[in-house]
Amino acid sequence: MTQNNYQQLALELHKKLQGKITSKSKIDVKGEDDLSLVYTPGVGAVSQLLADQPELASQYTIKHNTVAVISDGSAVLGLGNIGPYGALPVMEGKAVLFKEFPLIGTENFNLPVFIQHVDFHPTELRDGIRTKKESEELDDPTADINRAALLEFIGSYLPFVEQIITSEIANTYQIAKSGLPDFVETYSNIDWYRENIQKPIRSLILQKPIVKTCAGTLVEISKTKFP
Repeated sequence: MTQNNYQQLALELHKKLQGKITSKSKIDVKGEDDLSLVYTPGVGAVSQLLADQPELASQYTIKHNTVAVISDGSAVLGLGNIGPYGALPVMEGKAVLFKEFPLIGTENFNLPVFIQHVDFHPTELRDGIRTKKESEELDDPTADINRAALLEFIGSYLPFVEQIITSEIANTYQIAKSGLPDFVETYSNIDWYRENIQKPIRSLILQKPIVKTCAGTLVEISKTKFP
């Protein structure tokens, strides 16, 4: 199929769909009780809880598995400055990629960013990124490539974290959250992951003032006192 064919078919597809993504409810609203749970009056209890404890938002809302794709259209890859409406179908397409392809970040990998790397193959069916090796003494092409990609990521991520901290962005302490990936027994060598991924992130964060005290000053986690 030629490029011209793709362009014409894309125009027809987008006009037919009127947008490539949609919002779908996780609950069937079949009556007054259902409506009262997802909206008023029941939702008020959830809103009040999160107003008092905003750190629980990921447990009660779509924050736990949602990412915003934002552009003002001033520098769209391959298209230049085409404005916000010109950028909209591209941003929709990115949202489709995040939804349909199993990138790190969409599979509870416990890193607060998305990683797209030339050595990851998103069309492979999988539940995780394998870094586990049967023996550290033997070559394992898949695990070795994935480890190299993650180490490359860490090299860029740590300066990014440091920039966030020095910019004194609100609630910076949240970047201290990290954990082992899902399906860790199947896909990950725990010792390798902790040493090469978790430890560098935590070591950097522990040295930086990221917790705001009652006095409004920022201090290191080790100097923080909790009531």
